[in-house]
Amino acid sequence: MGKSHALMAEVGSRQVYLNLSQSGIYPLSPNVEVLRWVKQPDGSAKPDFTVVDKYLDMVAKSVGTPLPLRLNVWNETNGGGKPQRPSAPLLDPATNKIERISQPAFDTDEAAAFWRPVFAEVLKRIKARGWLDVTALGWVANQNPPPEEFTELAKTVWPEAVWACLTHNMKRNHPVSDPW
Repeated sequence: MGKSHALMAEVGSRQVYLNLSQSGIYPLSPNVEVLRWVKQPDGSAKPDFTVVDKYLDMVAKSVGTPLPLRLNVWNETNGGGKPQRPSAPLLDPATNKIERISQPAFDTDEAAAFWRPVFAEVLKRIKARGWLDVTALGWVANQNPPPEEFTELAKTVWPEAVWACLTHNMKRNHPVSDPW
């Protein structure tokens, strides 16, 4: 992967996607998220940033400073601008098996509590590398802007975020919502 990124950087492309959630990945992409959760003895789940750190190390070595670094977290996966509730990988250290767990509904306090510590840790790692000014919250969709429940959750967990959009034919001041 590092070799591919380095070759792209040689031709002027330093775009890097940091997929924090499977729903943040374009639905047809073979990529997987770099953030997983680890089951704790009390049954709760704690985020594990080991792969995030390795991935950012690889980016630093092969690309240097990305432009942009897109944090892909949520996207429109069922069409029509409707959010689909994502899942997350949960590693059970006792069995060494990974299962999928549901993330909280977007417009709940539980979602903010789920994502706030993740964003705090990821942004801390990005700031330490001096990349915050080239980092954006990614949005992948057909033609629709992020639904209100996404934009409100984003404002809660990363109030200063800017958006980077990968889509078809979306316009500013879209009648549904305008995160810009």
